[in-house]
Amino acid sequence: MDIIAHSMSGILLGQMAMKEDTKTERRYYFGVCVLGLILPDIDTISYLFGPDAFAAVHQRFTHTIFAVAIFPLIIAWMLHHWDKKHSYIRTYLLLLIGMMVHISEDLIAHWPVEFFHPLSKKGWTFGLIQKDFSLVVDFIFIGGAMLSFYDKLAKYRRWVAGVTFLAVLAYLLSGPGY
Repeated sequence: MDIIAHSMSGILLGQMAMKEDTKTERRYYFGVCVLGLILPDIDTISYLFGPDAFAAVHQRFTHTIFAVAIFPLIIAWMLHHWDKKHSYIRTYLLLLIGMMVHISEDLIAHWPVEFFHPLSKKGWTFGLIQKDFSLVVDFIFIGGAMLSFYDKLAKYRRWVAGVTFLAVLAYLLSGPGY
């Protein structure tokens, strides 16, 4: 998946996890969940060194069980020291869930995810998206994120977010993958 889909699913994850709908809570949940969902793609910086460097690195180190075990711990610690209002455990769990959702979303694309790299070069993919990204998936996520902010649907924001994830899954399981 691409950064748009990951970011929108981070917003939807924030909508599902948010306890109360206040401006500060919204910033916290959306910020942490979006960060968790885009964190594994930090390796895209390798594209500055060319497409070959990107192809050699992308989804190898930052999409592993080792990264999932370490990144949320460190980032949650940094965020907790910056803003002590929210618990370290909650921040850690949101980042952890965000990273796991990101990796789950990447499993549906055509790039193989090497969970145990560098111990194993075996990669897994379901190959439901045949190109680097899917505009249809992006539009479903964008539409769901927009609906989750609609005032008349505010009390159903968790349902809207959940149905959006299910709609993406249904499209991918039945669609042509573009």
